[in-house]
Amino acid sequence: KGSQTLHLLLNDLLQPPSPQQQNPSIIEDRSDFSGPRRALTHLSELMKSDGQIHSSCHPIAHNLGRTAYQYFGGLDAAYDGMVGTADAHLLRLCYAAFIFME
Repeated sequence: KGSQTLHLLLNDLLQPPSPQQQNPSIIEDRSDFSGPRRALTHLSELMKSDGQIHSSCHPIAHNLGRTAYQYFGGLDAAYDGMVGTADAHLLRLCYAAFIFME
């Protein structure tokens, strides 16, 4: 189950931006996001509904963070503009495992 969940979240992470993302004022729902914001939102939702995912979220978030850092080429891009926004709480999921990409 863990590898299926990670695969699903990596697909979210690497999904290309939708046309709505070019104009953030028209985004009405989180499913319109792609990249790290979408993957972390999805992880947050899965954690609420699945105790197994909740208990193993730290390594999942680490994997997402490492992949985002490598794929997007740096911390700023990996953080997807969430620092200092209402979505910054997503970066702190699972004891901030996404941020600490050791």
